[in-house]
This record gives sequence, structure tokens and C-alpha cells, in this order.
Amino acid sequence: MLLFGSLILSKLYSEAMIAQVFAKVLHIVMVSFFFDLYKDFLSNAELCSVKELLSNLPDDSRYVDAVFPRKTLPISITGSSCELNCAHCDGHYLKSMRPLSDANGDDCSKYSSFLISGGSSKTGAVPIDRFINSVAKKFPDSGLNFHIGFQGAQLLRQNKIFSGPRNCISFDLIGTSEILRDVFKVSLTPSDLERMYLELIEIARVVPHTIAGLMGDDLSGVFRTLNFLNNADQKKLTLLVFRPTAKTEMALCKPPALDVLYDFLNKAVNQYNFDITLGCMRPAGVYRRKLDLFAWLHGVRRIVNPDRLLLKAFEATGIKINSFYECCAFC
Repeated sequence: MLLFGSLILSKLYSEAMIAQVFAKVLHIVMVSFFFDLYKDFLSNAELCSVKELLSNLPDDSRYVDAVFPRKTLPISITGSSCELNCAHCDGHYLKSMRPLSDANGDDCSKYSSFLISGGSSKTGAVPIDRFINSVAKKFPDSGLNFHIGFQGAQLLRQNKIFSGPRNCISFDLIGTSEILRDVFKVSLTPSDLERMYLELIEIARVVPHTIAGLMGDDLSGVFRTLNFLNNADQKKLTLLVFRPTAKTEMALCKPPALDVLYDFLNKAVNQYNFDITLGCMRPAGVYRRKLDLFAWLHGVRRIVNPDRLLLKAFEATGIKINSFYECCAFC
């Protein structure tokens, strides 16, 4: 009996050893692929960080939810008109949206959902209430993501469309009065927005967003938003990153340093246990290439339009890619 037991233990030990060796080989191969793909874009220090973070990667986190929102059509209820003309946007992004008046017929049938947005009034609110009946008639069976600007539930609570099974509200939480005043041009405070958010979650599923970089490398407002949501037991957040846009007041401003973003993402995911989505608005080029890689390495598992090199790395190393084709608010 003792001999039989020893043989079993020996076999189990050998299998465990084989599994460890196999895991180490896979890790070496994975690191090698990442190094080969990123060596022309990362410094030696950054490559060392990649190796360290890959070494600590749990087996159950080897995936990404890649969002390609091609089946969601952005609609502007106000066309290209906006009364605020915020310093970072100046109505620029409205021009790429389909005006509500032009959203008709077969051209819209290829979309399964719609982002309903538009320009803001002087108070910061998108006048959703004035167009809600038209929206409901045009898109009766589609998922609707309402970007409502800065407003609470007062004008919206009577309409059941916001509580529809696939519908939601995207709401921007801005964490400093300076940004609200100087960038968004509104006389509101972070507390005002937090009160609005708490009202809205009583009538709809709300997807909170925040923007890093509107005060350069100072992310104190972003951390305030994180703390507010944590205290409200709302553990999801879509992170946008300021990208300079031509012909706006902030065209010459720089996006935040990547290191400060990594610090925020690491704390949000690994200390606060947040479900973070890296949203569609963020800088392009090498900045985006690095951000997407390190966001994933720090635990972000949902990325909108992820960098192509990152997807190539995942494909080469067997990391699972779950693809979604609507706006991340529907994921």
C-alpha cells in the first residue's frame, strides 16, 4: 500500500512539474512574440515592464473584449449645431454624425443600434426631450444609447424609452469645477453632475464616462470620479483620453503623459476592482499603440477599436479575442 501511494504521489508530482515547465515555455514564447512586435515602438525600460506584467498575468485574464462599433450609427438630433462649443471639441465631432432628419429608410436598416447625441444648450444639456418622440418613431426596435449632456432626470423620467431593455444613457462625470468652467463652458460643479447621475440611475441603465487629460497630467478630477462611483457602488467606468483636435481652443494642448494613465488604470482595476472600458476617444499613433498595450497589461479587458498591433500579438500568442460590433455601452 505504501509503495502504491508513493507511485501515485510520484506521478502527480511529475504531472505538476510538467505543467509548470509547459507554462514557463508558453510564457517565454509569449514574451518573445510581444518583444518582436513592439521592439521598434518601446524603450528598453518599457519592454522590461511588458515582461514583468506578462509574468504576473493570471491564466483567466488572457482575453480581450474588442469593440468595433460598426453596427451603431451616431445620430445628432441638432445636426452640426452646438451652443457651447467646448474648448476641446468646438462641435467638430457632430459633423461626423448623421443628422436625425437624414436618418431614414433602408440606409439605417444595416445598423442594430444608434447613439443619440447632439449639440448642447448653454446649460450643458443635449435637448433630448424635444426630439424623443421622433427618435422613438424612427428606431422602435433598435438599441438606443442616449448621450444627454449635463442634466438630471427631471425632463426624462416620464418617458419609458430610457428604461427599454436594450437602451441606456451615457453620462459624463467631470471631476473638477475648473474643467467644467474652462473647457465645457458651464456653471456647474462636480457635485452637480454627481447628483444628476444618482437621479438618472433611478430611471435607466447609465454608463458613466470620464475624460483624462483635460488638465494635462493632473488626473485629480478623474480620481474624484473613481472615488464617487466606488462609494456609490457603481463599479463600471468608460475612460476617454483627451486628443488634440485641429481648429479648437485646445488644438495645441498635449494629451496626458502615459505614465499617469497607467497609474490610474492600475489603481482602478487592481485596487478598486473596477470594470474599465478604454473608450473610442483617445489619441492615435504610437501613443495609442502604447496605451492600448499597457492598459491591457494593467487589467483593462474591454477596448474600443484596439490597436492592430495588439490584436496581432493576441492572435500570435493564442490570447482570446471576443469581438463585439456595437457601441461599448451595449457590451
